[in-house]
Amino acid sequence: MVTREDRKGMMTDNSLPQRRLAAILSADVVDYSRHMQDDEAATIAAHRQTRQLIADSVARHGGRVVHTAGDSVLAEFDSAIHCVQCAIEIQKALADYIAGLPAANRLRWRIGINVGDVVADSGTIHGDGINVAARVQALAEPGGILVTGIAYNQVRRTPGLHCEFNGRHRFKNIAEPVPVYRVTSEPSGPSALRVLRFALHRRAVRPALAIAVVALAAGVYFNGGFPLPGSGRPASSAVSEPAGQMSIAVLPFANLNRDPAQDYFSDGITNELIVSLSKLPSLFVIASHSSFVYKDRPARAQDVGRELGVRYVVEGGVQKAGTRLRITAQLVDTHTGFQLWAERYDRELRDLFALQDDVTGKIVSALAGTLTERERRLLAARYTTSVEAYDYFLRGRALYIQSTRAANHEARAMLKYAIDLDPGFARAHASLALTHVEDFRYRWSADRPLSAQRALEAARHAVRLDKTSSQTWQVLSYAQLFVAHRTGDAIEAAERAIVLDPNNADAYSTLGVSMLYHGQPEEAATVIRRAMRLNPLYPSQYAAVLGQSYYFANQHHDAVTVLEDAVSRNSSRLASHLFLVAALSRLGRLDDARWEASELLTLDPGFVVDDVAKAFPVRDPEQLARLTHDLRQAGLK
Repeated sequence: MVTREDRKGMMTDNSLPQRRLAAILSADVVDYSRHMQDDEAATIAAHRQTRQLIADSVARHGGRVVHTAGDSVLAEFDSAIHCVQCAIEIQKALADYIAGLPAANRLRWRIGINVGDVVADSGTIHGDGINVAARVQALAEPGGILVTGIAYNQVRRTPGLHCEFNGRHRFKNIAEPVPVYRVTSEPSGPSALRVLRFALHRRAVRPALAIAVVALAAGVYFNGGFPLPGSGRPASSAVSEPAGQMSIAVLPFANLNRDPAQDYFSDGITNELIVSLSKLPSLFVIASHSSFVYKDRPARAQDVGRELGVRYVVEGGVQKAGTRLRITAQLVDTHTGFQLWAERYDRELRDLFALQDDVTGKIVSALAGTLTERERRLLAARYTTSVEAYDYFLRGRALYIQSTRAANHEARAMLKYAIDLDPGFARAHASLALTHVEDFRYRWSADRPLSAQRALEAARHAVRLDKTSSQTWQVLSYAQLFVAHRTGDAIEAAERAIVLDPNNADAYSTLGVSMLYHGQPEEAATVIRRAMRLNPLYPSQYAAVLGQSYYFANQHHDAVTVLEDAVSRNSSRLASHLFLVAALSRLGRLDDARWEASELLTLDPGFVVDDVAKAFPVRDPEQLARLTHDLRQAGLK
């Protein structure tokens, strides 16, 4: 007979199966059997020690080791973030430990992570979630960490955590393909699968770009080839130096005030030096986006040279105190590590512009001897004579690049202050135009037609004030494309920007997307690759434009590879998801396309296919019809 106490015990018996959601970490040793054959005793000792390191880390991060059969470890966590942070700590601890062992005894572990439903029974867990974690783990590189798409979605916004898309994989007994991401604690640089082979075979590029395109073709096809993004080359892979030009990167000047509120000033000095050097056709200058990856990050000049593909590096520091300004700068040869030039300046703040000219001139002279008269004229162009206006301009630019509604509004106020102090400050007018463009594009303004009008007016006024500025023409191109949808005018303005500054990566990017929507996808792909070379650690929009170019050029496999890379760089960019849906749909991968469509709707629940023509100024009605068809085929309405 079952008593009341027996029934109570049954109801609270923890041995009964329980179902719950968990983050699952699966780890095992690479080539464990071979290590055992080579040196059984040493392998057992190393395995015992490394497994203990793993157990200690799991406990520190609030997890629980569930199983340790053979050479594997299975652990569960309540939090995906804690699980991934634990995995990173484990791999770092294991790397430190095995570094002191003989090479033959260094056990390398690989880790796979999934979030899924598990059934807990008698102290262990079961379920498909565990099987997927184990399958993903088997794909990882020695010392690597892979996570499923479900886990990635829960951790992707974690500060200091970076993920690179690794493709969708089908596993035995798992019905749907599983998206997989590689985890690293550092941002990944450009990756590669194969050489791009697009040539300009359909249409001739406009005469204004002929020289730039010839140089680009030489760089792409005769310099070892430019890699296709999204295929997994390690971030440390070297980038080839350009042929026939002195290549240089200006690293972010340190803020010696140690006051974050002064970052805008040291960053601005760095950007202005990049802009000045970029004017000289004899130099190949890396874009600021790639240079600023090294901000607050110690890096040897030799490593920077290899990662960015440059021969020379400029680095320094800025300190502003009242009306006094101190700048230190040095030029380093990345091949030898030797310092070619260095100087320290202590000046009054009112001497800022003369100081900038002096630093630029000394760098160029150290690289190529004395400046030519033409180079002197190029460098002598003065944007403003007001140091106070220039300071407000730097503040406005620093706020604008934050890309938020509030920061954009504040940036506009700073730029208006700069213009009040110097109405002829063309670059301030151009940056003001950008704030109105963003209001229009992202619907931050209650009156979008007014934002469009102000954007075009400010951009055109900036060009009227300074027709020799690459930046003003590039902004006009951007406004013509995204506000007025005039792709032909946008192409013409971007070409003018490139003639004035052959190192303006953003001008190449704007030209590329303008050509894309104008119906020239092959040319767009070539131009955006030039932007990528000038900006090796390029932002996600570069990959998005290249992927769209491949889609419209009917290179759908390449489109998927590149657009997956774009999504991994910035998962919140709608265009990358949208064209990835279309490319997958065109390939007949409808399950993958529908999954990606669900991601798009998560970002924009109100998305409607009929709105695509408003957001993307595709000039060719057949291309637009094909795009909307592919989106609807994936289930989008």
